[in-house]
Amino acid sequence: MFEDYSYDNLLAEMLSNVATDVDKREGSIIFDTLSPAALELANAYMGLDTILNNAFADSAERDYLVKIAKERGITPEDSTSAILKAEFNFNSSDGNYIGEVVSTGDRFNLDKINYTLVAQMTNNTDVDITVTDSDGNNIVVSKGNIIPGCWQIMCDTTGEEGNKHFGTLTPIVTISGLTKAEITELIIPGEEEEDTETFRQRYFDSINSDAFGGNRANYIKWVKEMEGVGQVKANRTPNGGGTVEIIITDSEGSPASDELINSVKEKLDPAEFTGLGEGIAPIGHSVTVNTVKYVSKDIYFNDVEYTENADKDAIKLAVENILAEYANEINSDWENRTTKKIYAAQILARCIDVDGIENIENVDIEDSSYITLNEKQLIAFEIGGGLEWNT
Repeated sequence: MFEDYSYDNLLAEMLSNVATDVDKREGSIIFDTLSPAALELANAYMGLDTILNNAFADSAERDYLVKIAKERGITPEDSTSAILKAEFNFNSSDGNYIGEVVSTGDRFNLDKINYTLVAQMTNNTDVDITVTDSDGNNIVVSKGNIIPGCWQIMCDTTGEEGNKHFGTLTPIVTISGLTKAEITELIIPGEEEEDTETFRQRYFDSINSDAFGGNRANYIKWVKEMEGVGQVKANRTPNGGGTVEIIITDSEGSPASDELINSVKEKLDPAEFTGLGEGIAPIGHSVTVNTVKYVSKDIYFNDVEYTENADKDAIKLAVENILAEYANEINSDWENRTTKKIYAAQILARCIDVDGIENIENVDIEDSSYITLNEKQLIAFEIGGGLEWNT
């Protein structure tokens, strides 16, 4: 806004107001007198420009944006720690559970990252789970019961780094009787501190789509603010009046774990008090929480012609990367669509220009000429055939 108020422009304007019969050349008394004043004024206008930019959310720097958003009760989301599933050996006799060799608070290390045991895991499904103890005995675990040897373990390092490491854990302090300690599954992904532009957009979303009294925008806002949640959909009356369905992904855009689903459900509408307003959801709203599922489809490339001396290994890897990127592009927009059709021609167009491919006659999709995704489905592509490895 104050671009025209530069040192040169201000000095020129000042000198233009001095009588013409006065020496105004550089080095003259009047020039040397006005020059410092013009410089100070230019600096003042630069300061005013900064103040003006920081007064509005669309141009404010982070510290000032935080102050603006706080007026609406919105603050940046902090980084969070990943919660993972860890499996340990446990003691039993003839299939009768005796006890764990680990306990809450025990600490472990994997790939120079430390972890802490936070809670034993329970069977949250309607299907019985069978686990095998250190002596080879099987134990059947029904719904609601503790799963022997299975624990939630929290990464001490916040952010996405904790989502990447799986394998054998080393106890920081020796644990007697421990023979197995392994991270096997990501339950709730860790998240980085909310970046400035994402925070800015969330602030504008709060203005453009005001949440009120349990409407769709309200549910989406509530659930997106929960730890570990990524994309969200809210559907009204899936099971009749007064019912609400929430569909979520985790923060990495993948299907949510049972633990994350149950955590969201308990915060919105606790199962034992459903519809009574004991959670965030208003009285009279019975809420169910579901997640998405992957649909995996094989892609067949027919009559592929290669250029001379083509590196077929590199070509196949390049096509795999293209398919993965295309799937990610489709899945990242999941919350903004109801259904999605994917045609073979769209896949062909993305792969035909790979270095080393002269021509692809056509592309077939497993079982059909196109794929239709419903509102609870994500896509995963696999190469079914037609591309060769080097021989």
